[in-house]
Formats: sequence, structure tokens, C-alpha cells
Amino acid sequence: MDLKAILRRIESRLKVVGLSESAASKRAGKTDAIRNLRRAINDGRRTGITTTTLAALAPVLKTTVAWLAEGVGREDAETGAQIRLAGVVRAGSAAILYAENQDGDRWIEPPPAFDEHSFAVEVHGDSLGPLFDRWFLFCDGRREAIDADLINRLCIVGLDDGRILVKKVVRGQLPGKHTLLSNTEPPIYDVAILWAARVREMTPGYH
Repeated sequence: MDLKAILRRIESRLKVVGLSESAASKRAGKTDAIRNLRRAINDGRRTGITTTTLAALAPVLKTTVAWLAEGVGREDAETGAQIRLAGVVRAGSAAILYAENQDGDRWIEPPPAFDEHSFAVEVHGDSLGPLFDRWFLFCDGRREAIDADLINRLCIVGLDDGRILVKKVVRGQLPGKHTLLSNTEPPIYDVAILWAARVREMTPGYH
């Protein structure tokens, strides 16, 4: 990303919404985010702001992540409904879900046709393959019944041993059990799934 261009766009929106850098960062739940971006530019660093930070700043600045990151679309585009960024996916396709209603909750704009039960997680690293670092997974709401429409689909699943994983769900060999498949990990055979949320769309983040 062009950090100088991002900072110019942020400064433009600060003037429009009438906020200081500090006030906007605090409202986004990202204290000192804009100041840290400025420091990164002054220090000559190539990275200085994350996708999550841009997603938090966009509604405060009354614009979109796409415009802040790349100058794409209308500067003053109205932001639509947002869904919660509920966690991250790390090594071994293991998901870490945040507790709800925290001060640091993050909200991002989903693709069309998602509702208030939907949520998103962000992939960190190459757990789903080397091309998907910092991508967003947009998911339907949790379901306890593993119905036919979840079979052969990529899902976030909660297992009876406490693990939360992102895997393709297929029918197991034992009654009531399922096998979990991955591009990067060996299969996990015949597990008990307590709940599942279908991954309906994946989109790259801005980084």
C-alpha cells in the first residue's frame, strides 16, 4: 500500500468530518493509529497500518475501506450495514473468536446478502494456503444442526473438545460424526461438531 496516499486520504476525511487525528483514532478504538501511520512514513517504513485499522477508521471518517486504502470508489460513499470482525484464523486453521460486546469490537462492511447473524474472521499467516494471508472470511450465523447444505462446504466449526477450526466438512464413517478436510493439514476423522458456520465468501484485505 502507498502509505503517503493513505495518510492524505485520511487527512482529507478528517477535515470533512471535523475530527482531530486523536479523536478519530479513539472513536475507531485504535488509539494513536493515525499518528503511528505518520511515524511509519517519517521513518521510511513500508508498513504502518493494517486492514483491521482501516476497517475501524472507515465508518468514523464516513467513507469506505476501499477508498482509504486504494482511492477506489466515491470518497463520501455511505457505508452500509456492518458485521462484526469476530476473530482470527491462525496456524493449523485454528480460529480464535473474541468475546462479544467488548470495548475493542471491530465492524467491517460485508459483501451483499449478509445479515445481522453473520460475522467475519481474518486469516493471519498461511493456515489456509500462502495466498490467503490477511483475507477476510465472511460467515453465516452459527448453526447447531449440521444439515446437508453444510456438507462439502468450508465452515468454521466448534468441536466437542473445545477446538474451533476452519475446515471443509464431509460426512464421517461413524454415525453422527464428520471428517474435516484442509488443503494444508491432514484430515481429522470422525469428530463431533457442536456448531458450524458456513464460510460463504472470502475477500482479500488491504495491506
